[in-house]
Amino acid sequence: MSTELKYRRGTTAQTNVFTGAEGEVTVDTTRDVVVVHDGTTSGGFPALRQDLNNLPSNIDLTTTGTITANIDAGDVTTLTITGGTAGKFLQTNGSGVLSWQTAASSFDELTGTIANTQFENTDFGDVANVHIGGGALGSYLKTDGSGTLTWGTPDGGGMFKGDNGTIGVGVGDIFRVNEAELNANVTILSTENASATGPISVANTYTLTVEGTLVIL
Repeated sequence: MSTELKYRRGTTAQTNVFTGAEGEVTVDTTRDVVVVHDGTTSGGFPALRQDLNNLPSNIDLTTTGTITANIDAGDVTTLTITGGTAGKFLQTNGSGVLSWQTAASSFDELTGTIANTQFENTDFGDVANVHIGGGALGSYLKTDGSGTLTWGTPDGGGMFKGDNGTIGVGVGDIFRVNEAELNANVTILSTENASATGPISVANTYTLTVEGTLVIL
């Protein structure tokens, strides 16, 4: 007949108030885990089950040393780190050391020549002011279709000529100049009134649709 070995055992409540001898092993019958004792600590040290069933839901990592671990953030529901004030963020130095830092409340002015700068998925509705140097009064930024912006001057459509210079937009200009050929698809809505100086022709492949009022002077 085989020999049956049993260790001293008790419920979790009983185990928590029991101080075993140094090196003694008991069994917590509530959690079905073995408990190692050191002769002084009440409750001993429960071993972690293979199925992690007795892993605490909240683990307090309080230490002044270094904690080295690989943590899958997808398995972490709440991570509480003390220190830092409201609005601070954790920043790494690239060598595994984290420190609390203050987020910038404003951005430095970008001056000079900035090469290969891209603004991707930018919501300019959140930008209060964008200051870009260069360009004359009435000029506009235009793209070459490849992401390069340059200052441009309006063509015949939209120009004013007169007292303030050959091309201007200031008070005092006398003549409104429009092109003689329409080279875009345009619709004058039923709620709109429009006028232009003729004669005007419509370039091939383009359409002028008048739903409202259009007066050719």
